Amino acid sequence: MNKIFNYCILSLLSVLTLTLGSCTEEYDYVAQKAKGQQVYFSNSLASSVTIADNGAHFIVPINRIDTAEELTVNLTTTDESGTLTIPSTVTFKAGESEANITIDYDPSQIEPDTYYDVTLALADADYTTPYGDSNYSFNIVMWPPYTVIGTGKFTDAYIGINNIDVEIRQINSDPNRFRVMRPYDMLSGTTGPDFLQFEILEVGDTYPNGTPVSEADMVYFDETDLGSDIFGLGYNTWIWHPSLLTVGGVPGNVTHNRVIAYQDNGLPGVVQLAPFYIEPNQMMGNSQADYDGVITITFPDYVYNPKDYSVSVNYLGAFVSQDGNNYAMGNVTMGEDVNEVRVGIVEGSDVNNALNQVLGGQVDMTTVTASGEVRIPCSYSGECTMVAVAYAYNDEGVLAEQNIAYTTFNFAIGASQWKSLGTGLYTDHIFILNLTDAQTGEPVPPVTYPVEVQENTETPGVYRVVTPYAPGIYGYEGEFGYDESQAYSITIDAHDPDAVFIQGQPMGFYDNGDAMLICTVGGLNYDYIYPQYGEQTFDVLKAEGLLNGSLVNGTITFDAGELLWSFASMYGDGMAGQANANEATQVLVLPDAVTQQAMDRANKSMAAARMANVSFKGNGMKQKASSAVKKNIKFKAVKKFTLNPTVKLNRK
Repeated sequence: MNKIFNYCILSLLSVLTLTLGSCTEEYDYVAQKAKGQQVYFSNSLASSVTIADNGAHFIVPINRIDTAEELTVNLTTTDESGTLTIPSTVTFKAGESEANITIDYDPSQIEPDTYYDVTLALADADYTTPYGDSNYSFNIVMWPPYTVIGTGKFTDAYIGINNIDVEIRQINSDPNRFRVMRPYDMLSGTTGPDFLQFEILEVGDTYPNGTPVSEADMVYFDETDLGSDIFGLGYNTWIWHPSLLTVGGVPGNVTHNRVIAYQDNGLPGVVQLAPFYIEPNQMMGNSQADYDGVITITFPDYVYNPKDYSVSVNYLGAFVSQDGNNYAMGNVTMGEDVNEVRVGIVEGSDVNNALNQVLGGQVDMTTVTASGEVRIPCSYSGECTMVAVAYAYNDEGVLAEQNIAYTTFNFAIGASQWKSLGTGLYTDHIFILNLTDAQTGEPVPPVTYPVEVQENTETPGVYRVVTPYAPGIYGYEGEFGYDESQAYSITIDAHDPDAVFIQGQPMGFYDNGDAMLICTVGGLNYDYIYPQYGEQTFDVLKAEGLLNGSLVNGTITFDAGELLWSFASMYGDGMAGQANANEATQVLVLPDAVTQQAMDRANKSMAAARMANVSFKGNGMKQKASSAVKKNIKFKAVKKFTLNPTVKLNRK
């Protein structure tokens, strides 16, 4: 097929940002001038203090407003550890606004890795101020002695952290225990965890739920606060080991937490973790316990070259063939070591049911041997699940299952679900970007032309523009490489006239087999998050202001920058080009709103366009997208989990 679209591609960075409201507490008091020395603890003091295993004391600063005289202040204290030596007073020197409270400790009396609560408070209310804190509560923790192994690599594929440098430490008192330092700074900055700690287990050890370890090289990791609310639930997300939770009464799968390879010096080469991402207060989250390669820790100087059995699949849209058969269109991306991928569709959004049917051989599968578009016959209506199973030859030369991917989508395209409304007017703002006037070299203008418009009988307000780019219908004429073997209609969802969108759909043009798509910002986001939000997707997008199309007086218009084009190979990564970044684009006038005058103008415009001498330029558009940035990941807590009643948590 001809290459198409010599046009600048943009990276779509539409991110669903869940808005957090701010709360303000109000206090009633009689306004008066603060008296006395006005001593206080700064509200910027840390909530946790790490003490050294070879130290003897640490310092807590305290402040005052009136610095004229030397002042000694009495303190009251609490110490959960019972081992700290905390002074009962602190003295400010004359002229100084800050003093230090020196707290002594004996490392041999402190249990490593244990948090202890401490409170310091002013004993005399006359020295306090209404404008500062009269007490300071914090916790202390002492890390055990360690050896720095060096700088390794850390990847969290679920979060989107890829191969960053991290310091790896080995605990001296337990050589099977390691710490990955500051692994989530890219996600949460300074609020992220100091470290992620994991331990290599031995046969005979037990998990926190009491289950014995029956296989060597399994790994347990401590609960870790990521320092960021990735699910929008109001609290930080943590990663938990699967043994801590149950799913439907069944303990989480621990088998994907293991050492992948060892080095000659006996240290691990690569460790992988497969956690539950969870918000502990509501026990909501997303399980990644059944997957390999979720979190990968590569030790210093070890070269990790695993087989690439990765596979992904995303839904691109639907179409009806010339003979009336319905197809769902997907895009499959397969790792370099995958030999083939088999793709099938199961009715409903129950992923576990879909996987069971596919793996049980109950579903007809379509096989592809290269990344790209796949068309799958689909007779369902409503929610469906598309499953892709990657196969590769194992060491015995047998083609074996290696990995699974899936996505859920809404499918509604059956011919019986559409009724013709008559002839409307469609304006092309996309394909014209690839056309120029042969005489002047200038871009050709958008063209408006008659098209058949249908409406969905099950969802009024959902319209289908019938094959708007097919030869004989499209406003311009020429050899543009349109695929006439299929009927490429475009569905526009205007069931809410204030939130109109177009999901990614093929237009009928291909660049070396890669389908060109039409969509909007809202439609791309709809396809992207539908597997996570399901029927709530529309409401979420509308609330976030990401559906910026409208239907007014029978005319569908999109805001500037809203109408997009993309390709099947790029769509799942959120890459798309803007049809018009500067002004709104009118796309469709419904038949009932078409006046005779408007129809006459459209016919005249189309006649002029078809007489024009246009050049089709299609050279390397996709290559220009190679530097585009991948769309940010959005998350949704999809399931509620249960804490295993037999475990004791380490988190403070």
